Amino acid sequence: MGADERTFEQIEGDVKQFCEERNWDQFHDAKELSVALSTEVSELVELFPYKTGGEIEEVVAERREDFENEIADVLFLVARMTQIYDVDVGEAFDRKLEKTAENYPVEDAKGKNQKYTEYR
Repeated sequence: MGADERTFEQIEGDVKQFCEERNWDQFHDAKELSVALSTEVSELVELFPYKTGGEIEEVVAERREDFENEIADVLFLVARMTQIYDVDVGEAFDRKLEKTAENYPVEDAKGKNQKYTEYR
C-alpha cells in the first residue's frame, strides 16, 4: 500500500507503535510535542531563507528530499498529538474550515493574502 492510500488513522497507528516500541510516551505531552512541532516547522522554513518567487520552486526541486523529510517530521508530530489526545482530525478540520470560510468569504477574500481583520 502506497503512502497516498493510507488514512490518517493508519498513520496515527504507525506513529503510536513506533513510539511505544521506544517507550517514548513518557516524553510526549502536549507541551513537549508542541515545542518539537515548532522546531520541525522552523526547519522547514529554514530551507527558504531570502528566497522569492521561482527561487522557492528551485529549492523545493533541488532539496526535494529535505523538503519531504521536514514535512514528514511535522506530520509525525501532528499524528502523535492527535493520537495521544484523541483528536478526531476530520471533525476538527471540518470545524476549523467552516470557521475560516466565515472569516474569509469568497467575495471578500478572493485574490487577497491579508488577514480578514485587515479588509473587513
